[in-house]
Amino acid sequence: SSLIPVMTSLLEKKISAGEKEIILDYIRHNGSSNDVQVIINFIEKYRDDHESGALLRKAFNTLKHIGAGNAETATYILSQVRNNENVKLFYSAISSLSLIRKTEIYEELLKKNDDEISYHVFLSIYNLNRDIYKDETEEDHAENRLYEGIAEKQMTPDEELLLNIKVLLGKVTARFDSYSVKTKSAFINAMLSCNHRESVIYAMKALESRDEKLRRMVLYSIYSNITLIRFPEKLLRSLISLNIEQDRDNELIVQIFCRYFNVKEKSRTYTLFRDKM
Repeated sequence: SSLIPVMTSLLEKKISAGEKEIILDYIRHNGSSNDVQVIINFIEKYRDDHESGALLRKAFNTLKHIGAGNAETATYILSQVRNNENVKLFYSAISSLSLIRKTEIYEELLKKNDDEISYHVFLSIYNLNRDIYKDETEEDHAENRLYEGIAEKQMTPDEELLLNIKVLLGKVTARFDSYSVKTKSAFINAMLSCNHRESVIYAMKALESRDEKLRRMVLYSIYSNITLIRFPEKLLRSLISLNIEQDRDNELIVQIFCRYFNVKEKSRTYTLFRDKM
């Protein structure tokens, strides 16, 4: 975009926080890997500014979007994760790890067994899962079901990455009860978004708990992910049988069904399930 040089030069001037946000959004949508250094310079300039937490998060989000496939971006993000003295940068960098598309760094962070770190890792894994699935069609789902369990099938890089994510999430299930409410919700969100085979177990565990806040958060997670879940029948049937007293939660359950049946592509599986319902 011809406006990019103008926008990037403005970032170096004394402008309001709101104007900086607008420019970062513009670069996120219109910039390229050529603008990575500008964003890194911006982050470094404000890294110790206590008033700039929201701006730094937005800058890292911009970096994640324009820096895909850029070695400099990956190196910088990893350096901020491993040099965790600045908490604001540390958590913002974790949120950008989905750009790197490797599970080893997530596992390294989860081994710290720190609730806040785990929360941000699960958020990042969710974003990575959404990136993997965003271009997949119903036909892709059908093909994956057809080949499921066939050892000879050659996995694509994305399929191998998803498998590694599922294995990693499976390793931390034993910690679920020790997580805070927000981390439990983020964990379930990550599980649902990669179609982990145990996702329904943990979603229902949360929904059947007495914690209204957790229940509400997990219902929103299901709403967000319902069109990506390959085999939703068990989950949807479980939602029907839930004993929910809060009207808002019951409304959310209805909205989940509406979203699934209105948005989901009309595959044979969809038709059979709808008829059974």
